[in-house]
Amino acid sequence: MGHIDTQSAHIGYKARLWKVVTDGGKTEREAVNKSTYKMVPKIYTVGVATADPNLKAAMLQAIATQDIGQVNAVIGAASSGEPVAAPEPPHEENAPQPEEYTETSEDNGEE
Repeated sequence: MGHIDTQSAHIGYKARLWKVVTDGGKTEREAVNKSTYKMVPKIYTVGVATADPNLKAAMLQAIATQDIGQVNAVIGAASSGEPVAAPEPPHEENAPQPEEYTETSEDNGEE
């Protein structure tokens, strides 16, 4: 339970390759290629495999908040043996910036 893999974010780019030829003082520019690379947000993959239905429900609710701090709070509480309560959803004006989350149910031996 609670294993987190992180894929870093990448900003988007637009690139253009130019062929520049200078001959006898005359310069010619020719566009050879152009490429566009889309922005990719930070992606967290969170393991949710556990035999405890309350812990799994709390983790899924933490994931639904789209706040990695909430996810880490549930993991911390579960690791310390504290009772795990589901986090409260954020208020609209305090909502975190969207990040992409995926869930896995693979058990990697951590609980």
